[in-house]
Amino acid sequence: MALPREMVRIPDDLIFCVLAKLPLKSLKRFECVHKSWVNLLENPYFLSMYRNNIISKYNSFNNSSVLLKQFLNCETPDKLFLLSGEGFENKRKLDWPTLFPREDLIFILSSTIVHGMICVHQGYFKAFVPEIPHKIMLWNLTTQQFRLLPSLHIEDCPLGWEIASEVHGFGYDCLTDDYKVIQCAHYCDPPNDENLWYIYSLRSNSWRKLDVDMPCKWCESSGFSLYLNEVCHWYGWIAQGWENNGQGWEDNAQLCLVSFNLHNEVIVTTHIPFFRETATRFTNHHLDELNGSIAYIQHDSNFHIFVLGELGVKESWTKLFTFSPSPCPERFLGVVKKCGIVVFFGTIYGDQEITWFDLSTQVIQEVGIKGVGLLCQVETVPGINI
Repeated sequence: MALPREMVRIPDDLIFCVLAKLPLKSLKRFECVHKSWVNLLENPYFLSMYRNNIISKYNSFNNSSVLLKQFLNCETPDKLFLLSGEGFENKRKLDWPTLFPREDLIFILSSTIVHGMICVHQGYFKAFVPEIPHKIMLWNLTTQQFRLLPSLHIEDCPLGWEIASEVHGFGYDCLTDDYKVIQCAHYCDPPNDENLWYIYSLRSNSWRKLDVDMPCKWCESSGFSLYLNEVCHWYGWIAQGWENNGQGWEDNAQLCLVSFNLHNEVIVTTHIPFFRETATRFTNHHLDELNGSIAYIQHDSNFHIFVLGELGVKESWTKLFTFSPSPCPERFLGVVKKCGIVVFFGTIYGDQEITWFDLSTQVIQEVGIKGVGLLCQVETVPGINI
């Protein structure tokens, strides 16, 4: 005997509780199940529940530490601190590996701590010979072991041309049990600009040229890279020519997310359609991971967090968090997953405090460390006590 339809109907509140715990990709996949699920993230009640579930997920990250790279001025060497405690009250200074050259600014490739290992490099470096000197290092924070990568030899560049090289990605390929680094070498040979791509293998301790054509990073800055599930991501800049907007000519280039699979070397690009709508030249941009999804963060007078539902589908970007006006008008440094979700900010001056903002309590506090926001960095180090 069939049960009456009303007896098997699941209450909406129960459905919401289940769906609110799903990653965005899964949630998007279930939109076709019922017409009332199509615009769930436009429902304020469900969106609030979804955000709260994401924040509470990271409450268990109490044993995580925060890696903070401090920059004060060009005369003072960069310092590295490990922060722990619920209010980041415990601060331990770390020493840089002695063999790493220190004459230039030091960058930690953002959002790419893999099995306790980070990729440290010295920015956008140049050479007039077809060999890029080694200024890239893999550093295991747990064992304190490090590997200085070999120089990159460029065979396809004409002698005498200036070569500029940037680190784009670092991650782990589980199928080959190998750690890999992606680097782009660029030289200008009018009328052609050439991007030459190389991949480093820790197992072979060597570079190999990639036969690929993909957008390079928009600029050298922290927050422009991300490693997630064996894929390296970064902001790419796609040139689309100049356009007359009625008041003059402007570059119609588009910002996109470039995703490079470390195993099969497949490339996917995803346009960021809201970039030109909301961004200004004062906007900070940042990539991170939230609840297993790629998060794109914009910060200027407002603070937004967008999450991507599916690679290659620009319509799957969803605005998850908005603070208007921004909780802090200064420079955005990064997102930390510890006791919830915490956002770090810095000033444009080196003699002022770095602050942090808790998304759940919406309280701003000082870290107790000063630094210039543009060149400071913060990274979550899950489950590692150094």
